[in-house]
Amino acid sequence: MATWSSRGLRGSGFEEQINRTNEKYREKGLALIQKVPTPITPIRIDKENRHITLAYFEQKSTVDYIGAVQGIPVCFDAKECSLDTFS
Repeated sequence: MATWSSRGLRGSGFEEQINRTNEKYREKGLALIQKVPTPITPIRIDKENRHITLAYFEQKSTVDYIGAVQGIPVCFDAKECSLDTFS
């Protein structure tokens, strides 16, 4: 089973780029795309810093993003890999 400490932040930089891009699209009225949250069950919490240090995913997620681009429904996953595939 996946844990927050081992996989929680993987791809978060890429998702942050997508979130900023989606915000620009929303501001310009081009699209409304929202991140679909993945529910987790916290197991261990650092009470001093109020951070979740260990958690398990409650269920498998569907897609990462869902929305509409100029009235057309879209949904997609954000995937990051170590290879430079677009050079």
